[in-house]
Amino acid sequence: MIQGFLEAGVSVLLFGCVPVVIKYLSANAFTIGIFRLGVASICMLAMLRAKKELFRLKRKELLILTSIGLLFGAHWMTHFISIKVSSASIASIGLSTYGIHLILLTRFVEKNRVTLSDGIAVFLAAAGSILIIPQFSLSNHTTLGVCLGIISGLFCAILPVLHQRYAHIPSSMRAFAQFLFGFVFFLFFFPLSEWSLPPRDWFWLVFLAVIGTFVAHTLWVRVTTTLSTKATSVIFYLFVPIAMLLSFLLLDEPMSGEKVVGAAAVIAGNLFGLSRQWRNDDVLARRIHDKTA
Repeated sequence: MIQGFLEAGVSVLLFGCVPVVIKYLSANAFTIGIFRLGVASICMLAMLRAKKELFRLKRKELLILTSIGLLFGAHWMTHFISIKVSSASIASIGLSTYGIHLILLTRFVEKNRVTLSDGIAVFLAAAGSILIIPQFSLSNHTTLGVCLGIISGLFCAILPVLHQRYAHIPSSMRAFAQFLFGFVFFLFFFPLSEWSLPPRDWFWLVFLAVIGTFVAHTLWVRVTTTLSTKATSVIFYLFVPIAMLLSFLLLDEPMSGEKVVGAAAVIAGNLFGLSRQWRNDDVLARRIHDKTA
């Protein structure tokens, strides 16, 4: 359990650094995604072969892993574009609606009714998002960034549900599938990528691919499988203040009062809803495993 929390802490710290590096790079979202996922897939394949954990999958398992990878690719693409059109901190706040999506998804999966506490959580998150939006027009970069971040949060919320539901597939294979099929998803947009990059970009692309992808996401797949969804959801939100602080210090992004209060409201809404939904459920992962065994 302690190892799981340590791995979660390392993952979230890296997650907080990633949007800042993406915003700093001159490479566009498509180039970053193709490079990161291509290198990460090669690293993961080498690790699986070295540990002799690469095995033949049944057709159903292959379809499941393909779905996980494509969802992961969609999550990344919307998140990257959100960062590029707005800022690292705005994209992170939009992505942080992940918890609200997860609340509604688990209600749907378990066929439970939406409660008053769920409504309060959604209201807080919506109010926080509205607070940081300067105008209700997609022609505004901040508004567009928030909207793309919210969509990215939806894709992101589906992933842990699938990882826990299909935990009988080893976490290393599920992580490999995220990278490989996410890479395939990005390849459809290859004509939009750009490869005439300054030397500094190549250094940071390698950092993103090896440390920010292979290391961080391999750890996070293990974390979301072994720890409860309640625990991982709370830990996940630490990446938002990390990203906001690094953006302020390294990218000179403004830290307005509206942005801080809006981010706090979004996070508070998510944590309130999650704490109410799982107040009597300490290990959601175990419960899902029991249902699918």
